[in-house]
Amino acid sequence: YDDSSVLLPEDAHFFPAIGCALFAGLEKSPYRGKDGLLRFSKGSAFFIKKQTGETGLLKEGESLEEFKEKYKLLPPPAPAIGKGDVVRCFLGIDAGSTSTKAVIVDEEGSLLTSAYTLSCGNPLEDVKKVVGSIADRVRAFGAELAVLSVGVTGYAKDVLKETVGADVAIVET
Repeated sequence: YDDSSVLLPEDAHFFPAIGCALFAGLEKSPYRGKDGLLRFSKGSAFFIKKQTGETGLLKEGESLEEFKEKYKLLPPPAPAIGKGDVVRCFLGIDAGSTSTKAVIVDEEGSLLTSAYTLSCGNPLEDVKKVVGSIADRVRAFGAELAVLSVGVTGYAKDVLKETVGADVAIVET
């Protein structure tokens, strides 16, 4: 293996964006172009949704408060641990583009607790926040974590595998 073993185009990091731009030219969309977007933003949303069959998040007659209550995030489960326990667990992290989730499960695979945050745009900071939240929750019971292995998934999986020393990075398809 040497530098000539791999051909890496100079602009390879732009290939996904280039592909999106080329594909967009083929897409049939009511929002296409500035005029389509302006029409949509000036009240045509109802007409376009009716035309495309798309519906809003709220059902007919449902209030925003009812919707929020129905879909509110539930608090994470309280781990069944006691003071002085050493919690042997597996850590799973899903660092996506819009949110990051982390869980710990025991050796039988039962969920002990979880944490969730919307992305701040920095997957490392997001992971520190959710894993820190889990660790704080366990410490609040007077216990300590003994993480047996770590698995990561999501768009930041490769970076996280290296930076947090994860045992595995899984593609979530």
